[in-house]
Amino acid sequence: PGDLLIGRHLAGRLIQLQRWSEAEAQYQWMVEKTPNDAALWNNLALVQLKGGRTGMALANARQATALAPGAPLIADTLAVALLATGDEQEALSLLRGARQSAPQNATIGLHLAQALSATGDTQGAIAALQKAQRKRQAIVSGLQIPERQAKRKKLQADVAATTKELKAIPAGQMVYAAATDFKTQGNFKPTKGKPRTIKVLHR
Repeated sequence: PGDLLIGRHLAGRLIQLQRWSEAEAQYQWMVEKTPNDAALWNNLALVQLKGGRTGMALANARQATALAPGAPLIADTLAVALLATGDEQEALSLLRGARQSAPQNATIGLHLAQALSATGDTQGAIAALQKAQRKRQAIVSGLQIPERQAKRKKLQADVAATTKELKAIPAGQMVYAAATDFKTQGNFKPTKGKPRTIKVLHR
C-alpha cells in the first residue's frame, strides 16, 4: 500500500510536468499491482490520451468502465477516447448519461458539446458549451467568498507596504574586505594588517 501511495504521488507529479510516457509507465505498474482499481485504469487511459496512444487508451478506459459502470467521470474518459477514435455516437450516448449523473460537472458538459458538434448537431453543441461555461463561471465565483477576497486584499496591501519600505532603505556604503595574511603570489602581497590605500574600478 505504501508503494502504491508513493506511486500515485509520483504519477501525479509526472502529469503536472506533462511527461506522459513516464506517467503511463507508472500507472501501468500500479494497475498490475491492483487490477481492480477503476480509478487507476481511468488515469492510465487519460495519460495515454494525452500521449496520443488512443488505441490503448480506449481499451483501458473500457476496463475502467467495466470495473465502475455508471461512474460519470470514468464514462467521460471513455467518451473522450471514443471521440478520439472516431466513434462519436457511442461517445455521445455516454456523455448524455454522464451529464445526467453529474449535471454540475463543466468538463463533462464541454465534452458533450464536442460530441454534439462531431455528430453534426451544431445548435446542440453551442447550447451545451454555453451551459458548461456558465457552470464553470459559477464554480469560480463560488470560490471567491468574502473571507477569501478580504484575505487576498490584505496580503496584497502587505506586499505593497513591504515593497515600499524596502525601496525607502538608503543605499549602504561599499565595504572592501580582503585577506591580509597569505603567501605572496606575484603582485599580490600580504599587508599583515597594515592599512593601505586601494583603488576600486567602478563600471
